[in-house]
Amino acid sequence: LAPGMRWPPAASLYTFVFTATAKEEKGVQLQEVVLFDAGGVALPIVGAENPDGWWSDGEGPSRAIDGGVDNAGSKWLDQNMATSNKSTLQLTLESSAAVCSYTLYSAAH
Repeated sequence: LAPGMRWPPAASLYTFVFTATAKEEKGVQLQEVVLFDAGGVALPIVGAENPDGWWSDGEGPSRAIDGGVDNAGSKWLDQNMATSNKSTLQLTLESSAAVCSYTLYSAAH
C-alpha cells in the first residue's frame, strides 16, 4: 500500500455481481444484505440499485436493505438473471466507510 492508504479502502458505493445461483432459471434473490465495519458494526445503507435488473412489484432492490430478515415477504428478486446470467446489486452507504465483512440472507424460491 502507498503511504497513508488504509486497508480496506473506504467508499460509499459497494457493488455485488452475482454470476450463478442454485436456481438460475428463477433469478437471484436475497432477503437482506448487511455490511459491517472492522469492529463488526452494521453500516447504514441508504440506497440499493439493480442496474439492468427486472423485478415484480414489491421485490425491488430496496427490499434487500429494508431490515426484513424475518419477513418472508420482504426480498429482492432480479428475474433478469435467468436471461443475462448475471445480476448487479449496488449499495450506497450513508457515508464513506471501509466494509470488512458482510452477511447475505438468502430468500426461498
